[in-house]
Amino acid sequence: MLNYLKSLVSIAVFSAFVPLSHAKESKSEDKELSKEEEAIEKLLTLPTTIAPSTSSAIESNDFVRAQSAPGIDAATVSALGTSGLNTLISQTSGDAATRATQLKTLINLVDVYSNVDDSGLVGRRAIDATADLTSIVSSISSTITVDHLDTLSNLDTTHMSTFASDGVSNIENFAARVDVTSAMLGTSISAIDTTNLTAVVENLHASLDGDSLTALKSLEKTHMSTLSTGIDLTTSFDASVLKKSVKKFATKAEVTVTFAKKAGGGELTGVDLSTIATSIHETLDDDHISALQNLSVTHLDAMMPETSELSSGLNVSHIAHVATKAEVVVEFAKASAGTTTVKDDGSLDFGSSFEITTFVTTVHTHITEEMTQSIALFEPEHISSLVPTGGTINQEELEHFGTKAQVGATYFTPGMSESDRKALAATVATKVDTLDKDMTTSFKSLADHSNDISFTDIVGNISIDNIHHAGAKAKKTSTFIASGVSVAELKQLADDLEADTAHLETLAAMDQTKLAATYSGVSITAATSDENKHKADAVHHSGIAPTELADFSAEQLKELAN
Repeated sequence: MLNYLKSLVSIAVFSAFVPLSHAKESKSEDKELSKEEEAIEKLLTLPTTIAPSTSSAIESNDFVRAQSAPGIDAATVSALGTSGLNTLISQTSGDAATRATQLKTLINLVDVYSNVDDSGLVGRRAIDATADLTSIVSSISSTITVDHLDTLSNLDTTHMSTFASDGVSNIENFAARVDVTSAMLGTSISAIDTTNLTAVVENLHASLDGDSLTALKSLEKTHMSTLSTGIDLTTSFDASVLKKSVKKFATKAEVTVTFAKKAGGGELTGVDLSTIATSIHETLDDDHISALQNLSVTHLDAMMPETSELSSGLNVSHIAHVATKAEVVVEFAKASAGTTTVKDDGSLDFGSSFEITTFVTTVHTHITEEMTQSIALFEPEHISSLVPTGGTINQEELEHFGTKAQVGATYFTPGMSESDRKALAATVATKVDTLDKDMTTSFKSLADHSNDISFTDIVGNISIDNIHHAGAKAKKTSTFIASGVSVAELKQLADDLEADTAHLETLAAMDQTKLAATYSGVSITAATSDENKHKADAVHHSGIAPTELADFSAEQLKELAN
């Protein structure tokens, strides 16, 4: 009986040292909390939380000398039990004052999770004894680190309740949210007042969806810090500003983990997440992120390069290719959906009936890396101008779109300034949009025919204002691909055509099927002869079928052309 009473005394005295913060207590109560921390500090310097078995030991123990110190009530201590309290204490580290703060934070967290179904009870020094406290304490002990406690010590129980709203079974989500808070706020967290910190917590919580949390749980806080570099959550505490900042960060996290898993063949084991996170952070610009944040992780994964392509390492071209494809997807989707609205976090609402998955699949299949390298030279508004009306998406339209960008890319100078590039991009986009499908198909046919034929070879010195002449050169030159001529001869023909603007005007307007029939059987060396140019003029202007010109003499062809 005496030992039983001694144990009760130990529990009661212990309850005088372990504080719980009320959710509505403000930072103005620091003095009171300091007293509580002093009491816990004394407790933590004791050799054990179990009272000695003799009366004289109790009387000499610091527990007894500090019975009047403020702390939690006996019911809370009783609910946690000696085992629960010792488990929480074992998580603390550092000097006594630091451990006191950590223990107080841990008990607050137990309070939060025990009352997770009724947040109104949280912070009222009322750990719910009917909750599964053993599981709660065990989950906290196995998940929450000292680093988490450093951040949590700046949050009150209301903030913790927000992060813990999906229950102790999902405590990894809670830990991820705490890590994000720490990574994005850093040391500035202690300088933010309660109202603004509440805004950060609530909007951060609202912006991290299932995809984001799944990705974030695969990252260390150091990775998060890398991805959040340059994103300042303290410039404005407006809800929309905060959500946009968190969404930007979360999108980079999702892209990082998706690339990492693809590089690891579906696993993260052995993958250098730090290097990948750095590459993602340094490669993605705001335009990329604005597009990527409209896609799910499933969509991102569908646009990834094959694992074999990443076997030698992830590089900038891989990241840029995926990000630019995302821009194409979004611009086609916007044109197809017609009306879109911008949500608080900056992402687009395409409407509940719009399905973007088809756009992802089609773009991934038909937009090549050569195309995205050219598309990347244009701003989103320029890309939008090259999209067909209504956003019709199929192989033909995508190849026409991508090839227009490739032709336009020949007018950019390597190393030009960003301001010059943006200014030129607006003009180039307007001009290349006048290229018809016969022209872009001809350009693509030449490029596909040989790696030694570039778009620049065909464009030559044609000015952007006469871009249709470059299209005309491509149309005529491509008709000779099947005749077995050399690459050098094809390039020479393109060069020879450049100065004959009158002939190029005819070629630009001429139907490609009739053009091919007109030069069927003609030697490439004679392609620019007056006689053969007159044939094209005659077919185009008179409407005579190419087969009907076989018996015309050169003089007759000239007269007919005239």
